Amino acid sequence: MKKSNEEKRVVIYCRESRDDYGENYERIETQRDLLAKYCKSHGYTNITQIIMDDDKSGTDFSRFDDIRNRAKNKQIDVIVFKNSARLGRNQKEALDFVEYLEEQGVEIIFEDEQYNEEMFGLYAWFNERRARDDSKNIRRNLRHKIEEGELLVKAIYGYNKDGKNLVVNADTAPVVKEIFELYAKEWGYKKIATYLNKKGIPTPSQSRNFANAKQTANWGAQHVVRILDDRRYIGDYVGGITEKLSFKSKKTRVKSQEEWTVIEKHHEPIIDKELFEKVQKIRKKRKKESDKYNNGFKFVDVENNLYSGLLYCGRCGTPMYKRKGNTRNEKKTR
Repeated sequence: MKKSNEEKRVVIYCRESRDDYGENYERIETQRDLLAKYCKSHGYTNITQIIMDDDKSGTDFSRFDDIRNRAKNKQIDVIVFKNSARLGRNQKEALDFVEYLEEQGVEIIFEDEQYNEEMFGLYAWFNERRARDDSKNIRRNLRHKIEEGELLVKAIYGYNKDGKNLVVNADTAPVVKEIFELYAKEWGYKKIATYLNKKGIPTPSQSRNFANAKQTANWGAQHVVRILDDRRYIGDYVGGITEKLSFKSKKTRVKSQEEWTVIEKHHEPIIDKELFEKVQKIRKKRKKESDKYNNGFKFVDVENNLYSGLLYCGRCGTPMYKRKGNTRNEKKTR
């Protein structure tokens, strides 16, 4: 027996994204009220759920996982969107999702446009094209801001953020300076980290004290490496280091250094350029030594491991690495 509108179990779905409208995006509460009013005027009084996905990308369809499960379990009769763009901006995913709902017998309603199964593919294509154009515009605007020297990221360890500017942090900047000075004295990454732990110096994440942020209790070699590798400590601004692989994906890639935006003398330096360059020369020299040792062994396979060059022998000072012997009984020498 066919259900009346009053009997149908209705889900109202609202989504807003700043990526869609820039800063002039519509309030999600306004969208909710419009859809609730639409349902009431059309006799849909059995509203079982109102979903409000605030600032969620239209290209991410994992947000519909719960709706898929509820539809499969026959818990939904109708789902109401403002329009096809609120449903999503990924053509393939949108078509798959709509097909799935139809297979489960779920009715799809758009408040400000008529749902048409034959035309939906075209709407989905236009929505994806809009998302692609928005992504390009956002990247272009970000690039412009970076080139103008506007700070678009959180302050790095050793600095505070004052508006769009980096200002030296009186408590943590001396730690940065000491790390560079110790490395220039031929200390290794791990030795410096151990020294900082013994002194009881808070790690970078502890010093920021961000609410709900995961904090690392101890300094490690990776902390030291990141600091020694960062030319922002000589006063240069470095931006545009990463970019998304696609407007549909959250994954990013690190761009080549030639693509980075570098602005010299952007803010007050903590480390003078001479010390920074000295440290980089030592690091480069140690890497060459590590490569030499690795390539010098016969009968073994030296792996290009993530941690190669971070640890050094406490007795002889040579870099350590991971390797595999060719035979089970081979004597391991390092």
